[in-house]
Amino acid sequence: MIAEKNGITVDTRTAAPARKMIKCPQKTGINLNLQEDRQRDRRTLLIGILAIAALVTVVVNFGVLQQYRRLDKAQAAYDRDRANSAEQGVWDQNVEAEGENFDVMEDIARRVPLSKIPRPAWDLKQLTAHGLQAEADEEVWQRVWSEEEKISFASTPMFLVRGRK
Repeated sequence: MIAEKNGITVDTRTAAPARKMIKCPQKTGINLNLQEDRQRDRRTLLIGILAIAALVTVVVNFGVLQQYRRLDKAQAAYDRDRANSAEQGVWDQNVEAEGENFDVMEDIARRVPLSKIPRPAWDLKQLTAHGLQAEADEEVWQRVWSEEEKISFASTPMFLVRGRK
């Protein structure tokens, strides 16, 4: 039992002063004047969305679209070689090879890592990185190929790389 004696609240069971009672305010309504500023949160969200959209645009443009453009360009060059071979009446190994193994060969070419690397620039870089003097002859195909091969493989010319210690 709690009693008040000389202005002090005392617990009569323990004869110790009781804790002072604190009155806590209770919120019974919403004060609309004190609402948080949501405008700043909306601006931050909008900036975040725009940044993500810009990043996605960059990735799609340089990652995907550039790859499709490169593949389209390579396919157009291949088709041009086929048309030139047919137009000039030369034997085309690519047309002759388009039998049962053609799709298998194309699949292998797509999976070979060097198929996607610009060469002979890559070769020269690798050889010089390993301490070799390196040079490339990108016109060797003009000297060693037959006229039929020059027409059939014009879009994928042969090159020669030489490295000396």
